[in-house]
Formats: sequence, C-alpha cells, structure tokens
Amino acid sequence: MNVICRAELFGSPTREQYDHFHALMSGLGLERTITRDGKRYHLPTGEYLGVNVSSLLFTLTLQITKAALDVTSHTCKVTLTPVADVNEIVIAGLEEDQSYAAELSYYFNLVALARIAPQQPTTVPALGSPLRRAMENAGRPNVGALLRAARSGLYSRRNG
Repeated sequence: MNVICRAELFGSPTREQYDHFHALMSGLGLERTITRDGKRYHLPTGEYLGVNVSSLLFTLTLQITKAALDVTSHTCKVTLTPVADVNEIVIAGLEEDQSYAAELSYYFNLVALARIAPQQPTTVPALGSPLRRAMENAGRPNVGALLRAARSGLYSRRNG
C-alpha cells in the first residue's frame, strides 16, 4: 500500500527532536521525499510518503503516535491518505533534494551514461575536489576513485 502521511508534532520540538522523529518515521517506511524523473524532491513540512508500506492504516497511525510520544512526550496530529499510484501525485514548487545520497546517485548515473556513450563529453558540475578529480580522471569517470572520495567524507558542496 502507498500512503501520504501528514504528521504535526505538538509544542515546540527542538531540531534534535524533529531529526529523531524523522528517523523513526523513516523506520516505518515513511520518507520526506518524492522521486520524479530520477530526481528527489522534499515534500512540504510534516508530510511523508510511504511506498509499499506493509502496515494497516490503523496500525501505522498507532506507530506514528508512539513515535511522537517517544520523541516529545505528546501525541501528534496525523492523517493518512492511501494512494493507488505514487506516479499520479502531482507536485509543484518542491525543492530538489541536494543530499549526499542524491548527489552520489546523480554522479553514478553520469558514470553509467559515460560507459554507454564514451564519445560524448561529460560535463561535471562543481564538486568537492576529491570527487571532481575522481570524475574527471582521464576524461572518464573512475568509479573506484569516486567511491574512495565519497567514503573519505571529503565531499562538500562548498569545496567546488
């Protein structure tokens, strides 16, 4: 079952409490992003998307309420809306996810394209220097160097 969830915490939760709540929601299969055309977008504040969630709606409501209680010692407002096909959800004005995982996924797609059509030049946007060097090595992406740069933690959007 696919579901759109809207959860609102009571009081004035701290950033750490929100982060903890988001992690618990992710553990339930509810994410704060939606994917369109290979790109991930942030859903509006307090909204989550569950794709192929195995819990019944009532059970999921109880799990979300428990997560809110664990984090804030209060229940939360919650709505769950079943969605037959997540590809039919219309989105507009959402910010593209610029997370590390999204960036890495984008560059792995570039690697795949470079292997399919190596005669076409690959333009690499500004990246942290270790990641840029890995992508530009010998004119073709070097997957091993790319992975080492990513694992080293040296990747930064500010370095490029």
